[in-house]
Amino acid sequence: MRSFSQTALFLLLLTMCGLCGVQWWRESKIREIAVGLRSELVTITAERDRLNDRAKAADAEIMRLNAAFVELRANSVPKQDMEIAIQATEQLNAHIANQNQAILQQNKVLQQQNEAMQKANATIQRVAAERDEVAKKANEITAKYNALVKGKGEQ
Repeated sequence: MRSFSQTALFLLLLTMCGLCGVQWWRESKIREIAVGLRSELVTITAERDRLNDRAKAADAEIMRLNAAFVELRANSVPKQDMEIAIQATEQLNAHIANQNQAILQQNKVLQQQNEAMQKANATIQRVAAERDEVAKKANEITAKYNALVKGKGEQ
């Protein structure tokens, strides 16, 4: 019997060793799967955090754009008012163009008048110079005449 119990024990020991080997192999496969799942979880968590950050940034941009849109609506004018303002501007520009044309014509007239005044001043100066010359000659003749009359009166 002893040999049967030793054989049974030996078989039980071999079975236990085999079972331990199978469990070890199974646990190593499970560890590989667990490590893979952990790395995948880390990757997915990082991706989730990145997507959450992008979503928050997009929400902030949407809020900024909505605020800008509200401000734009508050500051905008109706199309009809804008068209009226454009027409008024065009009319004012046309009026300004007419005024500029009138000013240019006035400037031409003023230039012509200035030229005429310069010519008149030159003529007046020339006539005054001639008058002064004639007056000098008349004074010389008068002085000669007076000297002649005085010279005859003493004789």
